[in-house]
This record gives sequence, C-alpha cells and structure tokens, in this order.
Amino acid sequence: MKKIMLLLLVLFSLCLIGCSQEGNNPNEVDKEKILGEAIEQITLPSECSKDITLLEKVVYLDYEIKLEWTSNNEAITNQGKVTPRESDVNCVLKVKGTLDGFTKEKEFSIVVKGQTIDLLAALDTLTIDEVVDSDITLSSNISFNGANIPVTWIIETVQSDERGNIDNTGKVILPLEEDASFILYAKATLNGDSKEKGFVVTVKSIKTLCVEASKKVSLPNSINDDIELPSKIDNVDVEWYTSNSEVLTKTGKCSYVKTKQTIKLSAAFSMDYETDGEIDTYYYDADYRIKVLPYSFEKRVNLVKDTIKFNGRLYGKVELPTSFDYDLSGSWVSANKDVIKDDGTIITPSEDQLVKLELTIKDDCDENNETKLTFEVLIPTRLDNEDELEFFYHNIIDYTSLYSASHLKNLKFNAQGKVVLDDNALSGTYESRIFYTHKFKSLVGSWSCITSPDATIELEISVFTGGKWSSYFTYGVWGLGKTNTYYNQTDNNTNTKMSVDEIIINNGDATACKYRVTLKRNNLATSSPVLSLVCLALDINESDYSYPVDVSNLPKSVDNNLPKLYQYDVPGIGGSICSATTTTMLLKWKGYSFTDKGKTYEHEYIASLVADPGHNSPTYGNWSYNMAVAGAYGDNAYVARMYSWEEVMYHLATVGPMGASIRSSNGEWGYNTNGHLVIIRGYRISDSGSVTVICNDPAVKSVYYEVTLNQFLQCWRGVSYVMEK
Repeated sequence: MKKIMLLLLVLFSLCLIGCSQEGNNPNEVDKEKILGEAIEQITLPSECSKDITLLEKVVYLDYEIKLEWTSNNEAITNQGKVTPRESDVNCVLKVKGTLDGFTKEKEFSIVVKGQTIDLLAALDTLTIDEVVDSDITLSSNISFNGANIPVTWIIETVQSDERGNIDNTGKVILPLEEDASFILYAKATLNGDSKEKGFVVTVKSIKTLCVEASKKVSLPNSINDDIELPSKIDNVDVEWYTSNSEVLTKTGKCSYVKTKQTIKLSAAFSMDYETDGEIDTYYYDADYRIKVLPYSFEKRVNLVKDTIKFNGRLYGKVELPTSFDYDLSGSWVSANKDVIKDDGTIITPSEDQLVKLELTIKDDCDENNETKLTFEVLIPTRLDNEDELEFFYHNIIDYTSLYSASHLKNLKFNAQGKVVLDDNALSGTYESRIFYTHKFKSLVGSWSCITSPDATIELEISVFTGGKWSSYFTYGVWGLGKTNTYYNQTDNNTNTKMSVDEIIINNGDATACKYRVTLKRNNLATSSPVLSLVCLALDINESDYSYPVDVSNLPKSVDNNLPKLYQYDVPGIGGSICSATTTTMLLKWKGYSFTDKGKTYEHEYIASLVADPGHNSPTYGNWSYNMAVAGAYGDNAYVARMYSWEEVMYHLATVGPMGASIRSSNGEWGYNTNGHLVIIRGYRISDSGSVTVICNDPAVKSVYYEVTLNQFLQCWRGVSYVMEK
C-alpha cells in the first residue's frame, strides 16, 4: 500500500497588474494574507493506517513558509509516523506556518484505523513441547504485529492416573506409573474476536523417568580400575549397592584381585513425590554385572613405585623394602656400596654423595613379569656436630625410633622401640638434637605418650633467634586424667613468648630449635609413661617456601566415614568444646569407645580430659593438650601444619581424616567464627575439576557439612590434628 502523501499545495502566480508609476512601494505586499492562503491550501486525509509525509516548508508565490506539526496522540507522531492500535484512534494533527513574523495554524482530524490481526497466525507463534517432565510456561499474552493479544488456557485430560495433572498455570504433577496425555487449548481474544489452538502434551510418569535414567547408565563390561558411579541422573537420584564391597565398593572404588571376579552392582533409581501432604519415594531397581580383572603388572609397579620415597638427608640405615602389595617382591642393588650397601646400611662419606639404587620388581603371580626401577638418594656427610641435624620441612616428627641412646638419661627403649623409664627410675630425660630449619615465626609442640595422673610427661622447647637460644618453654607436667594447666611465658632476652600452645618469635625469625622431655612416675609400682614421638610444627616465614606433593594418582573421591558428634548436645559447655569434639571423633574413628566413662556424651568425657581448669573456667581448645589426650591411648597423634590443599588431599587418601583449625569473619564458612575445629574427612572432584571438601562440623546440627575448596582455603589456618593410620 502506497504511503499517503501530503496533497500537493496548489501553487499559483498572482500577476500584479499596474503601471510602473512613480511612488509605488513593493514592500506593501500583504504577507499575512499570503500565509493564510498558503496554509488553507494544505489538506490531509481523514483516515490512515500508514505513515504520512509532513513537509517542513512550502513555497507559495515565491515565499518560503516554514511548517511545524504537532500531534495530540502517539498513534501519529509529530513527524507523521503512524502506529496502528488494536482499534480506531481519533487524532488531531495541527500545523503552524510561519512567514516573516506572521503565524497561522490549522487543525486536521484524522482517524488512525485499528490494526487487523490474524489470531490463528498469532496462535501459531506459540510453542509447547510435546513431551514434558516438568512445569510448562503458558504465555498469558502474545505480542504479534504490534498488538498485545490476551491468551487464556483450557486443559483437557485425555488419559491420566489420579495423580498426574497440568493446571492452567502450567504446573505439572507427574503421574506415578503410566505416562499421561493432555490437550492444552490456547484461546486468543482481540476486539471481540476469538480463536483457539490445541496442543497435545504427554507428561512422563515418575517410573518412565527412572527407567530412562537407568538406560543412561553406561558401565564397562570389565574393569581393573576405579569407575565413576553417578549419584544423580537428570532429576533422578541413584543409590548403588554391590555384591562384594571388598572388590568393588558402592562408590566405584576397585580393589586389587588376583583372579577375575564378576560383581553385581545394583542401582536404586528414585524420585520423591508428595501425596496428601506427605513425601513418599518411588523406586526402580536395575542390576549391572561387571568383571573385575587383576591389575596389570605395569599398574601394580606404578602403585608400588609411588609408595617408595627417600625424603631429606639420610643417615644410619635406609629401609629398603623387598615385599610389596599387589603380589610383588623386589631386591635392591646399590651403585656405590662404599656409601650405601644393598641392605640399606649407610657408611658416612667424607662429602655428600648422590647414590643410585636399583630395585628389581618381580611378579609373584607370573615369573615372566619383571622390571627395574632406579632411585637416587642423597647420602650426606656428618655435620661437624653429630648432635645437629639440618631439617628443611615444616613438621619435625621425631619418632623415638630415631633417638640416640646416648641422649637418654634414666630412660631406655622398650621392645617396640618406644622410650620408657629405666626399671629403677622415677624420672628420666631425653635431650634432642638441634634441628636447623627454614626461618620460622612460630612453633607448636605436641607429643604422643601413654600417661596417667601418676605417670607424666613434660615437653620443653627452646628456639634459636637473634643469634641466641631462648630459655626452655614448658608445656607443663601433663598426664591423662590429671589436672593439667598451661603457662603463658616470656623470654625478654630473645623477644620470644609462649601463648597457650604456641611459641612465638616477636619481630624476627628463628632458624633452629631443640627440645627435651622428662618422664616421671610417682613410685616404681606405677607403670612408666611410654613416649612414641614429639612433633614440632613450624610456621615457616618464607614467602617462597613450598612442599610439593604428588596427587596425580590419588582417587577423585575420598570419604573417611567416621562417627558424627554435635558439640551442643553437651549442656553448659557445648559452645566451647569444638576442639574436644573433634578429638573425640578422631578417637572413635580409631575404634575407641567412651560410653562407659560415666558421662552422658562421649565428647563430654574427652572434654574433661583436655580441659585446663585454670583458664577461662576452663579452656578446652589447647591444640597440644587435645592431641596429648589422643596420643595417651597409644596411637601416634600430634599437631601438624600443612602448606597446601595437595598435602591435605594426600593425607586424606593415604592416612585418614584430620582435624582442621578454621576462622571465618565474613561468612566464608557459611557462618562466622573467631576460631573453630572441624574434621576434614574427604573430598570429591567433579568431572569439571571443581573440588568439594567433605567435613564433620561439630557446630552444625547434622554434623555432616560440605564446603567448596575456595571456602576451605579461605578459612583454614594450616593447623591440623593428625592421628596416624
């Protein structure tokens, strides 16, 4: 349709007849009259549906007249653009002409015709999936050709059980066993006209969704490595069961087998649904059979290889294992028997020596399988003082098996290599070597020692800073069940202090440390304390310090399941015993029970043992005292520092759960805490690489708690409670 054009102005020439007489004045032309005549010549149509061209000026009798247009309705703009509405609109368009200071206006009444809409074409723009399993978006209007068309919906049930339904808002309730069918009628209405269009929709049943999920499970026919078992497919939960968890667990962890074994994995696919206000669960079961094959020789060798480590500078005798897991055995040959013999005995060289050790690994199941591995070990010369040792890591774990007998005073080694009092001694002391270290700004000492109220241990530590040794800082005379009290101490001579459980170097660094332990008993009839180790956990003050840990062969998912204890179950002191509750969970993971100790709660009992009644009525959060309680039952337990998530991962995968000290001031943990202890029990790495840290948080009612790796790293203080495997 052609644009409606402004009608051409009728231009005419007015011939002025007259003689050219002396005295006539051409400026006496009546311009107001000329303007009026020109404006009257302008005409517009009485109705339109398309844009109108509005001129900005016209020329009449050789005079240029400027035009200005004004509309009273947006259906026609001041520039003549026409926007049809759903129905006719009466508009007034006004023109004002200007000539040499004279103005003249004229109004035009114009009807903008309403737009004609094809409602069926508008309905054809609606789309609805033919098969659905969730709510549907039902549009309440259609924008079509500039018109806003209201839409209402009518639902007709073709086939459904008493549960399946779609309402006129699009809310879908899934049927239980059989798919349901519906017709959804969309009714569009405009200017009194109505049209309908129907959509046939199938709603999947819960059973169908579970069956479809089961068909999406793709498991190999045979494996000799871990597999990933999905816990959720689409909106369907999946729980796994195994016929032999020692070979293949329900989490997909595959163990070593000598011969092929067929394992049945059963999967329960489930969805929750609501009936009469109560939640019920629909289950669909499916079975899968997998052959678990023996590990390849190459894989077994690699697994063994990863367990063989020679850390730091070696002295005395190196343990060279000849029997390994996975039906492998080996023999060693040294490339320099003058420095290290084939059995690992070290002959101290006159200068540092790097020696190659060759390990021949044989397959005990197949004599044709054999390979050789080479390791390089550093054998150092003795330091000038044999009582000194360079130590370049952050946890000095000094096991009694490393003690020199010459340093024992009234002490001896028992049959297990642990340190006890001489038979006729009431008191004995061990003075450690000097450990030269990286620069550190603080230190936490801890110990593993079987004790009692009458058989005690005292740990004292001295640090080297500013060219001087500090005085010995004591952790007090400590015994399990005894009233134990810590001492805040200051050494002004070296500007160092001891705060609760931490020795702190003020305004500087320490570069060495040493310790001494004193074992005591009240009388000879009392069993001696039994010392296993002392640990000095260093806070290294060097920005470039790192402790690389290889995690490439660790599983993608680890969860050390252990009992859950809620600290606030204990009345009165619940808000103060996160540390004691963490210690209790670690002890219970090791198999200990404290239900017979006369307390309502097991962590209430352990809290009474770690308590320092002399501070804050009392204090339960002394790191050293918590691990002293754990170690007093005979296991190796200590306070450690860790310097990376990889170090934590390795511990979780190879040792077990650990306690972790956290702090959250801006809600990073999910809530704020100035200081708190939790259990880190495992981790889970998704296909995309994101890491979930699995915890037991004693301050959370359910105890089980998950955080992202970023949350953990923001809150973790590096201090950890460790109980060895």
